Amino acid sequence: MTGERASSGPVAPIGVNHIVLNVRNIEESHQFWTEVVGLRLVGEFRKRPGRRMWFYSGLGPDGLHHHDLALVENSNLPPPPADWGM
Repeated sequence: MTGERASSGPVAPIGVNHIVLNVRNIEESHQFWTEVVGLRLVGEFRKRPGRRMWFYSGLGPDGLHHHDLALVENSNLPPPPADWGM
């Protein structure tokens, strides 16, 4: 098949190219992005007290990127729907 890929299931990403997400709980989100998705923590923003921002990277063909994903903790986000779960 020229230009087509045989479907053999999901393809693991090697990077997501700079996404920033607001999250209620950075530790829970860290667990998801590292243990489920497989990204690696590569840095933390520490310039402002009380603001938590962590940076993650996928493993690209040349090794780790500076970062692909940033999580910003925001405890003021609305709660998830009652029937939502993982």
